Amino acid sequence: MHPSPAQPVHAFFSVIAVPLRSERVKSISYCRISGDRINYERQIDALIVSPRLRATEAAYILNEGLKLPVKIMDCFQERNVGVFEGLTQADARARYPELWSQNITRRWDNGPTGGESVSRKTASRAFR
Repeated sequence: MHPSPAQPVHAFFSVIAVPLRSERVKSISYCRISGDRINYERQIDALIVSPRLRATEAAYILNEGLKLPVKIMDCFQERNVGVFEGLTQADARARYPELWSQNITRRWDNGPTGGESVSRKTASRAFR
């Protein structure tokens, strides 16, 4: 499933392949110029990135001047937000008021239905 160009800007996306919006591409392109300077000063060896579409797009834009190896690593992917996937905060609050009232996306040991908790994401990805 790919969101339409009218897809909400401030929505939960962890699984859906969402491309970067044009304003984000401009922002990242501006950062790329600073990144070129940073690499010269700090000697960065590689860019490590989430496998999510928008993350890899951002990495390749940043890397245009750097020419570094890009390493796509699953352990850097966003945590799965389950039933909140693709919803704005207002939609999530309206459709799942009980989950929303628990501030479920910020709970350490619990997550939205069908999603991951922060602790599960940390344990399953970071310690591989």
